[in-house]
Parts: sequence; C-alpha cells; structure tokens
Amino acid sequence: MRADELERAGRSSIEIRIGVHTGEVVALSVGEGSNAGWEASGPAVALAARMEQSAQPGTIQLSASSFKLVAPWCEAQGLPAVTVKGFADPIVMQDKFSMT
Repeated sequence: MRADELERAGRSSIEIRIGVHTGEVVALSVGEGSNAGWEASGPAVALAARMEQSAQPGTIQLSASSFKLVAPWCEAQGLPAVTVKGFADPIVMQDKFSMT
C-alpha cells in the first residue's frame, strides 16, 4: 500500500530516505560460522550514507556518477552542489525521479 492509502485506512506509514553512489568498495568478511557475512567499506559507501542522511523523507538521492548510469531511462531534478563532511569537493546530487 502507498503511504496515503495507509493513512486513509488509519494505519501507520513509514517514510525512508535512500542515498546511492557508484564507486569502488572493499568487501570485508565479518563474523564466523552462522554469523558470517560481508560488509562493504570505502569512500563510495561513506558518500552514499551521507547522501541518505541529507535526503528528505520519502526521497532517493543519486550522485552524478550514479545518475549517468541510469540517465537513459529516467529524468531527475539536479540539486545544488553541497559540501559533504569527509570529501574535499562539493557533491552534485539528483532527486525527484521519473521514468522516461
């Protein structure tokens, strides 16, 4: 159900934020036995996390590098470049997507 349908039905809704960045990561093995798994680490993961934190609830933000990969199939609104903690250069992001 969509959020507005949930509200009309008197049920709670949840809004999420998503940040997507494309880049190299290091996959680390963590845990042992049945608790074993993988964890991604590196600047690409850190930037995606910062983008998610700055997104408005109910939105998806893509970095310019990620948007280039999906641009043939969707349109998005560019956001002003922002300074992100831990990154020297301002980051250009896109949001408000629609499929073409």
